[in-house]
Amino acid sequence: MGTMNGQSLLEYLSNSTNCNYISDLRMKEKRIEISRVIKEISPDDFSLIEWKDAYQYILGEKCVVGEQIEIKDKFLQGLS
Repeated sequence: MGTMNGQSLLEYLSNSTNCNYISDLRMKEKRIEISRVIKEISPDDFSLIEWKDAYQYILGEKCVVGEQIEIKDKFLQGLS
């Protein structure tokens, strides 16, 4: 747990959405693609810290829920 194919969640999302840079994940036009990728990820594929860090980095707000599945759901809501 904690990485998928040796990548952090941010790296995985960046690569899966064809971003040139991780910072491109913050672009609003990437939200549909990010959402599609997140839907395909099992919450247990990444650690709680990875989910919280990605959520905060991409959406710009802290996530206070306590389990990966909850963060994944909140993430999808925030992206829509």
